[in-house]
Amino acid sequence: MNTFIDHIIQHSVGKIKHTTDLQNHVYVFPTRRAGKFFEKALAKYAKHKYMFVPQIFSISDFFRHVYENFVAPDSIIIPPAKAVFELFLCYKNHEPEVNFDSFYTWGQLVLKDFDEIDKYLADTDKLFASIKDIKTLDEEFAVPQEQLSFIKEFWRVLEKENNTDMEKEFIRIWEILGNVYPEFKETLIKKQYAYEGMAQKIIVEQLLNGTLQLPFEHIVWAGFSSLSTTERLFIEYITQDSQNGYVYWDTDSYYMNDERQEAGYFLRQYYKMWKNHDRHNWDAQTDLTQARKQIRVVGVPLKVGQAKYTGQVLEQIVDHKTLDIVE
Repeated sequence: MNTFIDHIIQHSVGKIKHTTDLQNHVYVFPTRRAGKFFEKALAKYAKHKYMFVPQIFSISDFFRHVYENFVAPDSIIIPPAKAVFELFLCYKNHEPEVNFDSFYTWGQLVLKDFDEIDKYLADTDKLFASIKDIKTLDEEFAVPQEQLSFIKEFWRVLEKENNTDMEKEFIRIWEILGNVYPEFKETLIKKQYAYEGMAQKIIVEQLLNGTLQLPFEHIVWAGFSSLSTTERLFIEYITQDSQNGYVYWDTDSYYMNDERQEAGYFLRQYYKMWKNHDRHNWDAQTDLTQARKQIRVVGVPLKVGQAKYTGQVLEQIVDHKTLDIVE
């Protein structure tokens, strides 16, 4: 049975007349591991051919490559530890007494929040607003009624006169973060730094306003199941008629056809959006319920024992040569 990766190779690489054409092609996968499997399958496919290997990236590496080479060539996407330190320096301007040891742990959480804010293009003016009047929610926030009720109830608790020290501290820090966020990004830009979400947001904004042109002849995204806003907008951009992008979806009918299956929620939404789009390929659907299954129940009391037993099982599988190993 052909795998999802086999399907990609047969459908995209197999249709190329000259293998030299692959040198300006880019394949993007959710993880490096998936890219390694694709590279290995491609080598097997081209066993008796001379071929230029296309560029193969994980999603993080792809945005890094675009940002550092075509958006801001003199800038770099810094690692999280470095970003937390830069965030600490900005936060210290508002909280001089804070020390790095106490800041580091929750600074990682703040950085992750900032990263998500950028990847989902959240409106930070609304997000960091200190809600003093419940009417402001009705006027400023365009959210479903259920969420609006929850937010109102949340802020009612924090607005009562006898707030606990923890609740007061939450409101104070929330207001500080609203100021730290733009200062942090401005500082990074001056130092020619960026974090991942910040870079993705800049890339998508420049693509949409026409100030960035991607230098690739063909871009393939494959195997994604849940997209951030920036990723979704990037896909919509590369699959326009004026571009040359293509998307392969790895789906299973068990999750696609049953609305009760939460694991297939996002894929079902994307299918509704793009099922008739000629740049989106949905042909690689499998059926979990039809595949032969072998289930063995083993009682192992501790996690260490479970890890050791899993290693033994994997050794047996490798011995029987039923598993591809990626180094």
